[in-house]
Amino acid sequence: QHPGNCFLANVSGIVENIAGFVGMVTKKLNLTLQEKDGSVLYQAAELRKIDLLSESMSLLKQIMPESLALYEQLEKQADLSGSESANGRGCEDANGRGCEDANPFACSPIRLFAISSIRPFAISSIRKLLVEQRQKDNWLEQQHAEHLAWIAELEQGKKWLEQQHAEHLAWIAELEQGKKWLEQQHAEHLAWIAELEQGKNWLEEQWQHWQAVATNQQTTMTKVKQHPLIRLMTRLRWVDWEDNHD
Repeated sequence: QHPGNCFLANVSGIVENIAGFVGMVTKKLNLTLQEKDGSVLYQAAELRKIDLLSESMSLLKQIMPESLALYEQLEKQADLSGSESANGRGCEDANGRGCEDANPFACSPIRLFAISSIRPFAISSIRKLLVEQRQKDNWLEQQHAEHLAWIAELEQGKKWLEQQHAEHLAWIAELEQGKKWLEQQHAEHLAWIAELEQGKNWLEEQWQHWQAVATNQQTTMTKVKQHPLIRLMTRLRWVDWEDNHD
């Protein structure tokens, strides 16, 4: 609430360059401070460095989102933030000279906060998240296996369809050949029927001709039988004339 009357700094920026920190405080607050050996101002063994991986930070954001949001807000408002000290910015000694040898792996409150807070309060949450993540991974693996099996079935179905398609094409080719053979047989049958029709007509003509011949012969025979000379010869039995005599 009173940024002009106070100095907010990340501990990593302080321990990396005590002289620079003292210079910044002196400059901002108009104080007269004496430079001393930094090792006598704090206990370095109490500041342990714990480098967290990105996966761990992601896990912390799920477990303690409010705490991380507060830390980020403090970093933005700090006169000397952890990112500035890591990049060699914001550090000045009492004479206003910048620090060039800032360590990017310096101790920071987030690391100390992690080691001091996670163990007492968040072990169960971490286990729960890990179990949920494992269950999600198992589910994804199961889904992946099912998808692979489904793809294999689709491949088999595709091969079966291709085989059926090839068989259908062969069957269609056979049907085309059969169709051509039937058309050829039909043409031959039509020609044969035409020949039969011609033979039938010729036989009918022959029948009519022989019918006329038979009629003429019958008429002639009737006339012959009625001839007086034939009748006399028949009566005298000179000839044996019968109705069926040719």
